[in-house]
Amino acid sequence: MNEAQAVDRAHHLLRRGFGHHAEFRDGQLQAIIDVAVHKHRLLVVQRTGWGKSLVYFIATKLLREQGRGPTVVVSPLLSLMRNQVAAARQFGLRIGVINSANEQAEHRAIADEVRRNRLDLLIVAPERFDNHWFLNDVWNTSLRDSCGLFVIDEAHCISDWGHDFRLSYRRLLTIINALPRNTPILGTTATANQRVTDDIQALLGSTMKVMRGSLVRDSLRLYAIHRTLSAAERHAMIHQVLSEIKDSGIIYCLTVDTCNDLAAWLTEQGHAVAAYHAQLDNQTREALEDKLLRNEVKALVATIALGMGFDKPDLGFVIHYQMPASIVGYYQQVGRAGRGIDRAIILLMHGDEDDEINGYFLKTAFPQEEEVKQVLKALKVNVDVTLWELLRRINISKTKLERVIEHLVTAGIVTRSEGVIRRLNSNHLDMKLWSAILERREREYAEMYAYLQSETCLMQYITSALGDTTSQKCNQCAACTAHQPIFRSEYMHIVEQAAAHLTPKPFAVELRSKLPTGLKLTDLSRDQVIPRDRRTVMVLARYADPLGQKVSEGKYQLNRFDDELVDLASRWVREYADQFWGVRPRWITAVPSLRRQLLVPDFAKRLAQRLGLPYRPMFVKVLQTREQKTMQNSFAQLSNLLGSLELDNTPLLSPVLLIDDMVDSAWTLTHCAALLEFAGCPAVLPFALASTRPNHHARSVKSGSQAPSS
Repeated sequence: MNEAQAVDRAHHLLRRGFGHHAEFRDGQLQAIIDVAVHKHRLLVVQRTGWGKSLVYFIATKLLREQGRGPTVVVSPLLSLMRNQVAAARQFGLRIGVINSANEQAEHRAIADEVRRNRLDLLIVAPERFDNHWFLNDVWNTSLRDSCGLFVIDEAHCISDWGHDFRLSYRRLLTIINALPRNTPILGTTATANQRVTDDIQALLGSTMKVMRGSLVRDSLRLYAIHRTLSAAERHAMIHQVLSEIKDSGIIYCLTVDTCNDLAAWLTEQGHAVAAYHAQLDNQTREALEDKLLRNEVKALVATIALGMGFDKPDLGFVIHYQMPASIVGYYQQVGRAGRGIDRAIILLMHGDEDDEINGYFLKTAFPQEEEVKQVLKALKVNVDVTLWELLRRINISKTKLERVIEHLVTAGIVTRSEGVIRRLNSNHLDMKLWSAILERREREYAEMYAYLQSETCLMQYITSALGDTTSQKCNQCAACTAHQPIFRSEYMHIVEQAAAHLTPKPFAVELRSKLPTGLKLTDLSRDQVIPRDRRTVMVLARYADPLGQKVSEGKYQLNRFDDELVDLASRWVREYADQFWGVRPRWITAVPSLRRQLLVPDFAKRLAQRLGLPYRPMFVKVLQTREQKTMQNSFAQLSNLLGSLELDNTPLLSPVLLIDDMVDSAWTLTHCAALLEFAGCPAVLPFALASTRPNHHARSVKSGSQAPSS
């Protein structure tokens, strides 16, 4: 097929899919010809909604008609895959999808279709190339040499400098370098500034062409509220927007906890909204996406889990409850709106908590040098170990260990297959680049702050930051029109309602329900470690919040907890005991400490007086151990605890309120509850003054809610 024939055929396919009057956007046809006829390596940087997937759908048809093998599309998100499948069927493409959402049996059926050359396009998550079965039974045997086109969707993820850098993408370089020389490669993204583009070119070869178009989105009306808003003001502002705008949209929050709370409050105000985040199962997330697509909900209150690839042409607004960490990430998210309509509202707000949350994400983006050294020291060359064996040897959390192993795999220092980790050589990980990336991301966050306060065109600011220097003033954003959203008088009372809703309430943390993998108990039975019932801890405050800081001050500075904490605890135990535990306490005891022997018992005694309940000391600390907060994983935490506590009294045979100051891993409260239960106490009701866990590990309890399941 020559170029003229390919042009005619591409136009025919376009009009068959979209109607007789359909025309290609600037650059689409050239991109199709580059990969389908000239077999180039091409990076397409175009605005969201431009139609990048159209390029590889039509290119796939042309290549298949030339007798080439199927196209492989590497796609990062399930929502993106679902939209791609629906769009590809418009062109009569036979599609297979292999990801975590479908069953292993379906994977094997799709692999069989690949072997029989019955698929035109296979969509896979990048993590599939880390999977032993896919790599050996599908890719190496059926696809590597026959692949007609290799597509890297959201190609910025392959770059260290990209806002959504993913190590699984980086490991695609090995796959790409092993492709036959005449295999065309297409990378697509909307969020690659010049630094990211240069990095991708360096990784994929200097012969890779770059097609960069205008990133201006004429349909977006950009608004940014300069001043810091309280949570109550932001709740009320969103209520006002939802009450006045007829379209449906997305409200972005930085944390799962915020999503759940805001969605619950907006629902109470009569809005049809739902929370959407990565902690929901795939089936639930897909159902919520479908509801938004069909306008059955006004909005999804979402984390970045609802992002790349979600395609709803008539999405009318995107609101940010908190400020994202970068312009590139912000552009990606607001790009969900206004694809098929003339006008979409984009509203950016921010709160006092934004710096702390984004700072946490930045701090945990890469492992610490000491963590890497610990892991490398524990791994001997050519010795197979499991993750659980490493956790027994190293005082490091499972999450951090997983992250270190992932970086070591990418660097070629270790392999990981079917749960077995092996160090290949004595090389050490070069971590110098990480500092440069972190410094860059700090500058990007400062750049986001500058956007928030900008007095010049907001659209021009965004597109210039992304490397598009051709854009002009939009004449329709908040800066161009000198118009900022304000509270309308009829909504002012909503701020007070929201403030009442946001008044601190106790929240729940669950006790541990099973032993760490690989832990063998010798002196104690399982019944003395894991309680059989009542696994919900009532927690007074989050450690990072003002109330939590009062707990910290009492523990580390005053060696006495303030009477305000006693008053609050007594009030909440009275009000929420039935919701948390389904039963009320009849007596009180406390977790002991050799370091601060009087601190928690003193609080427990004062609380007992307020509640009119007896206080009874039950435990004695028989062994000095390291502080639990220094233990980083369940194996270390429980091993540090076992044998250090004994009962020094006979428990009363009625429900007991078990008090501790801090809950983190929850192993101390779990073990104490088990010892009390084993000694005959019929119900143990755990209570902690503060939780050091991130917010998304706990759930708030509101007046009238059901008791949390144990």
